[in-house]
Amino acid sequence: MTQRFLLFNFLCLTMLIQSCKKDQPPIGAPPGDLHIDSFAPETAAKGSVLVIIGTNFSPNASENIVRFNGVAAMVTAVTATTLTVRVPTGAGTGKITVGTGGKRISSAKDFTYIYTVSTLAGNGIAGFKEGEGLVAEFKLPFGIVTDASGNVYVGDGGNNRIRKVTAAGVVSTLAGNGNSGFVDGPADVAQFNNPEGVAVDASGNLFVADFANYRVRKISGGGVTTVAGNGIAGFKEGDALAAQFFDPEGIAVDESENLFVAEYGNSRIRKIAAGVVTTHAGNGIEGFKDGAATNAEFDSPFGVAADASGNIYVGDFRNNRIRKITGSTVVTFAGDGMDGFKDGPGVTAQFTRPQGVAVDALGNVYVADRGNHRIRKITKDLLSRP
Repeated sequence: MTQRFLLFNFLCLTMLIQSCKKDQPPIGAPPGDLHIDSFAPETAAKGSVLVIIGTNFSPNASENIVRFNGVAAMVTAVTATTLTVRVPTGAGTGKITVGTGGKRISSAKDFTYIYTVSTLAGNGIAGFKEGEGLVAEFKLPFGIVTDASGNVYVGDGGNNRIRKVTAAGVVSTLAGNGNSGFVDGPADVAQFNNPEGVAVDASGNLFVADFANYRVRKISGGGVTTVAGNGIAGFKEGDALAAQFFDPEGIAVDESENLFVAEYGNSRIRKIAAGVVTTHAGNGIEGFKDGAATNAEFDSPFGVAADASGNIYVGDFRNNRIRKITGSTVVTFAGDGMDGFKDGPGVTAQFTRPQGVAVDALGNVYVADRGNHRIRKITKDLLSRP
């Protein structure tokens, strides 16, 4: 009898303990504290439904602020222990944070965003046609840039035009009459000769690396003007309109409105500031050398981009590297110099003829890896890994 009584008490005590555990917050989360236990799925594309499991969420959906790597998400359903949300566009890869009642908590794990590739404009036929995006035609488009309103501008080299694609996907000609030549003036009269790189400043002015005219052009207020270059292929510094370029490819503008040109033919990065052209980096010898900018060597640089801190990134085409210019010093940012394909820590990775480069607000660098037919991403974690 005594044994049965003891067994009965033991079972009751065990059940009571288990019942209490269910009502307790996770280890490390004091009663009343906001906590994220898990979320699913851990990898998803924009618009996907994701459920966050945790404790002490607000029962009022609008009082729960959910962000994916800093990008706000819409909460569609809520209980005290679950939040149902939609993955926002451009969520990126990083932590999910939840805030409510003055408290905020981040997930232990990173969420991985699946990027979706779609066609904004172009029907795949090499030609010239304006209008709705998927009907429009381009011919050998090269440079591309976006403005603050979400418009996309394209250096349409084969059509000798600069094209504009609105956020809704409507294509029109911003400048160029389609004839190969050199004419400044009203945008619909102006002529380009294989325009390639494009860049836009904070005021919405567009700059063009006019490859075969050996000039840098500006589109503003419905007109086209020459910013730099006298039209003769060569190398000359000084007054911008008397200066000479040789095959300008990529172009970028920094926050101080200085222009940087990746000069394929002279293997230099040129700078245009206050009406004067100087060499920002490169000694003009086709080769590879890091170090002082004036002594550094590039081999056929293509793309160029500027970040918010004034660093300049270069797609060093024949060196199979991405170079970084900080102040007056050139370093290798990524790539071991060998033709090939390898992901991993920056200086051990491999590229094959990298061309275009771009940098986002978080400092991630994107590369058009021509020979590998891929778009590569260089993040800080890849650079710091041993």
